[in-house]
Amino acid sequence: MAQVYFITTDALQTAGAFDALCETLSPARREKIARARWEADKRRLLCAGLLLDRALRPYGLREREAGIILGAHGKPYLAGRNDLFFNLSHSGKIVLCAVSDQEIGADVQIIRSAGDALMRRVCPEEEYAALAALPEQERQALFFRLWTAKESYLKWRGTGLLGNPGTLTLLHSGRIVPPEDHLFFRAYALPGYAVCICGRDPVFPPEPTFVTIP
Repeated sequence: MAQVYFITTDALQTAGAFDALCETLSPARREKIARARWEADKRRLLCAGLLLDRALRPYGLREREAGIILGAHGKPYLAGRNDLFFNLSHSGKIVLCAVSDQEIGADVQIIRSAGDALMRRVCPEEEYAALAALPEQERQALFFRLWTAKESYLKWRGTGLLGNPGTLTLLHSGRIVPPEDHLFFRAYALPGYAVCICGRDPVFPPEPTFVTIP
């Protein structure tokens, strides 16, 4: 069964604590944080490292020691492990991590008012038409469930940002259906956010686990 965790950047309060927490993580993660231009990005990157560290602990691993390599399209993997996979995503103040013994994809999106241009970018014409026929509130809710499903699938495949959600049709008769028979989606609703996990294992936790910063 996959495990799903999330953390909020609101937990980071002071610069002193920020620097001390950075020191608990791998040099690669610290370098990534240092390169980020914006403070919000630095906080999300720090929280991603802390969350991954927490997610790996039940397997006897720590983020600073695990050794993370990148696949052909930038998807991160644990070096030397073909029995443990993870995926990170962040949006707004939420950082998400899913861990599984099989390939896994995860996506979180802050829910805002999605305009016509965004919907057309994410959806082929038939999906856009189906969304356009719905009342506004229902259309917005379904769009974000659909968008996170597409992104989690692309991340499961390992193409991530190189993939194009606008080429995928997942909405069929009002239902979001995985594009491959052996895959499963699990949607979650966090206040103000949409979350979706994609994987081969049909068993997912009922809710993501909230992680606090030590």
